[in-house]
Amino acid sequence: MFRLASCFLRYAVLSALLASFGAAVAAQTPVDNIIVEGNARLPAESIIEFTGLTRGRSASDSEINQAVQSVMASGHFETAEIIPAGNGLKIVVVERPTVNVVTIEGNRRLSDDVLLGVITSEPRRVYTPAIAEADAAAIANAYATAARLAARVTPKIIRRSDNRVDLAFEVSEGRVVENERISFVGNRAYSDRRLRRAISTKQAGLLRTFIGSDSYVPERIAFDRQLIVDFYRSRGYVDIQVLDVSAELSRDRAATLVQFTNSEGQKYSVGEITLSSEFGNADLQEYEDALRLRSGGTWSPTLIDEQIARLERLALQQG
Repeated sequence: MFRLASCFLRYAVLSALLASFGAAVAAQTPVDNIIVEGNARLPAESIIEFTGLTRGRSASDSEINQAVQSVMASGHFETAEIIPAGNGLKIVVVERPTVNVVTIEGNRRLSDDVLLGVITSEPRRVYTPAIAEADAAAIANAYATAARLAARVTPKIIRRSDNRVDLAFEVSEGRVVENERISFVGNRAYSDRRLRRAISTKQAGLLRTFIGSDSYVPERIAFDRQLIVDFYRSRGYVDIQVLDVSAELSRDRAATLVQFTNSEGQKYSVGEITLSSEFGNADLQEYEDALRLRSGGTWSPTLIDEQIARLERLALQQG
């Protein structure tokens, strides 16, 4: 009984192996010839090269599937398929259309010339959705620089004859985004109000006289970081750091909430002042009298640079 079961098991295993081998053999497709249909711009040999397949060799189902993926990855086609054809394969493709004309619609604040200058799509190039979306993002960024963070850009195509499309970017400009609130975190020595006076970006208000400075402009925020550093250092806070600047849109996307996070560090003052010279005949008292720096005063990089310049001028006068 045991021998009978063992033989039956061996037979089952052998049958499974043979079936697997037969399936593997059946999955091979001869590739004696490769033809291409549907291409107008690209030559057939270029498309065959995309596949990685070679005439005169067989190809498995997985290799054919990979060949289809490679053709699509080239970016030239909307669809592609590879099907058996006699003793070979047939590649059927639908080429992506070419761009006939590019237009911007709905823009009033920024001109066509400005917006067309930031995109890469242009007539007679192959149209791809990825490039169109990237161009839409570039247009939106141009509006963000102009303080219109609420701007929305949608690429749309109109199909024409001869596999061409008109590409239009529909723009909804939205309102200018104002700075509803500018706040600071980590400031102990100076109030929010005092620090707001030190930066170029302003908080929106009914009596705002700085035209455009109360709107959110990312480039201006970067400049403000340096203004804060300069403000603190001129007042003895040598270790000041602007750790972060965050800007959040309000729920209606009509305003921003800007927050600067600072690390002030400690305030430094001028300690003992001493002068020395490599020249024995130098009148150090005269140089000391030329200084506009006193012990106990606030230390400032600008102030130190000014004193060095004073001493250099005096040295030049004395020859």
